[in-house]
Amino acid sequence: MRRKYGKNLVLMGGINKRAVAREGKAMREEVDRVIPIAEEGGYIPHLDHGAPPDISWHNICKYMDYLMRRLGRKG
Repeated sequence: MRRKYGKNLVLMGGINKRAVAREGKAMREEVDRVIPIAEEGGYIPHLDHGAPPDISWHNICKYMDYLMRRLGRKG
């Protein structure tokens, strides 16, 4: 999609919800994988298909905190 539309089309998704559910190293590696694309613009890292009930609120908060820190934002 990016090759065809460039940054004129903003995409969301790409974060594996299972990595967020596992937390720790798995979650950090998943976020780190997409940071270079997010920094280019035109992409918003987001959980694919929403958060299932097996992802705790604690894990969602850890994921969001890590993502925002990696993107250079404080939350």
